[in-house]
Amino acid sequence: MTGASDIFLRKLLETPSPCGGEDGIARIFTDYLKDVGKVEVDSMYNSYCVLNPDCPVKLMIEAHSDEVGLQVTYISEDGYVYFRRNGYVDGLTLLGRKVVIEGKNGPVAGVIGKKPIHLSGNDESKPVPVEDMWMDISVSSRKEAEELIRIGAFATVESDPEFMGTKLVSRALDDKIGVFIIAEALRRMAEKNLGIGIC
Repeated sequence: MTGASDIFLRKLLETPSPCGGEDGIARIFTDYLKDVGKVEVDSMYNSYCVLNPDCPVKLMIEAHSDEVGLQVTYISEDGYVYFRRNGYVDGLTLLGRKVVIEGKNGPVAGVIGKKPIHLSGNDESKPVPVEDMWMDISVSSRKEAEELIRIGAFATVESDPEFMGTKLVSRALDDKIGVFIIAEALRRMAEKNLGIGIC
């Protein structure tokens, strides 16, 4: 990989893109390929790069860039932010994790918590249901929370990409690695005269 490829992959992996909130990834994809082909983003944040658009024979290569996440459903009187899953998120992996919520004026950091066992009366041998978890954004009232975020806002679990030996560890790798491979393939195909249109 080149330095530009490394930077592109890191940007893809670091940028939150919950289902319905892929605008950041669309910009990164089209910025990376704007010198390679005709780039475009539609109203649903599908992004395209087309090589040889006038060729009668066309090939489409596709991947998706969204990632599972959370969506704000309710804010309690004491400022705790309740959520639902946006895609399949394993509840067993959530407690104590840092999250980033789409804020009214930029990202809002939080951490996922729950009532302590001694206050909840729940059996500690059983997993905590997602409905009993919340995001703590370090405020003490609903009013303070509503100044920062809105009901319906998306959130993603933080996980910076890193290499562990020869393996890359990151959230949303299954989706975003496909986008990366397509972008790299388009860059290489643009250098050849393939005689077909590629999107």
